[in-house]
Amino acid sequence: MYETNKTSKRTVKSALFWGAWILKTPKTVFSNIFHKEYWRLACRPLTNVKDITMVAMMFALMLVCKLIPIPSGFGSLGIGLTYLFFSITCMIYGPVYGFVIGAVLDILGFFMPNGGGPIFHLGYTLQTALTGMIYGLCFYRKKFGFFNTFLSRILVNFLMNVILGSFLYIVVFYPDVKTGSTEFFKLFNSYMLLLSLPKNIVYLIPQTLLLYFVLRGVIPVLIRFNFIPKQVLSRKKR
Repeated sequence: MYETNKTSKRTVKSALFWGAWILKTPKTVFSNIFHKEYWRLACRPLTNVKDITMVAMMFALMLVCKLIPIPSGFGSLGIGLTYLFFSITCMIYGPVYGFVIGAVLDILGFFMPNGGGPIFHLGYTLQTALTGMIYGLCFYRKKFGFFNTFLSRILVNFLMNVILGSFLYIVVFYPDVKTGSTEFFKLFNSYMLLLSLPKNIVYLIPQTLLLYFVLRGVIPVLIRFNFIPKQVLSRKKR
């Protein structure tokens, strides 16, 4: 009898724990980012074990992906699968944490074999952080679809990779060239038009499709474990 009561108490405690876990995630999606509640949720503290464990696991997966360089066929530029796990993380935790996670990811990745470039520069840290913010703005508490997936890759490929990436490349690898000078813009245009832009155009659609189908497959699992609201796949938006 004692063992039965003890088992029942454990069951009740377990149910209360998982019930509270579920209730912690507000069931809301937003049609735009200009809503006070959106930013309140995006800035909420990550204090429970579930979130800390999830972030740690995603960090591990992203860092492992950095160890596997894939040549793109455009000079020294490479491609990778880190952006898939990065997008999932930002979909769960939003643009604010996406910014912070991106910055930490770049710093940690630099110290790993094949994980970073030959030179550490805070500009690249900012680039990765802004990329996380873009993914967060496109996916966090938004109705999922091909449009926001395509939009996220357009912003990342052309704003972050082509424009900011080309600018940082010249700043880092041509330190003797004065920023804003005629020579600087010649180098910038050459690198951007001959390497960065063609590479990002060629891989835009494949990366978009891969990201879309990966997220499409992962979202039901995230909903099941209450990482994101189920309304992400419904038609109702706030």
